[in-house]
Amino acid sequence: MIRIACCVPHCREMIRAEQIQEGAPGWLCREHFAAVPAIRRRAYRKACERLRDRRAAAAVRLWRRIRAQAIEAAQLGERSHAA
Repeated sequence: MIRIACCVPHCREMIRAEQIQEGAPGWLCREHFAAVPAIRRRAYRKACERLRDRRAAAAVRLWRRIRAQAIEAAQLGERSHAA
């Protein structure tokens, strides 16, 4: 059984590979996906529905922004816990 880790570095959450749609660019755990603004999450969902493909250029660009925001939010959260 293959498991896929969350895209955020140092996150230990994992999911079975069968649970991810084929062609998905990655996976974010619930905690990190919730850290992304809702408007960005909705835009990604709509782009995937409209284009019917998660590998389309618009969906990939949005996914990269979402992933970057989730990683940034996680890093800021770690810093605030350390202070």
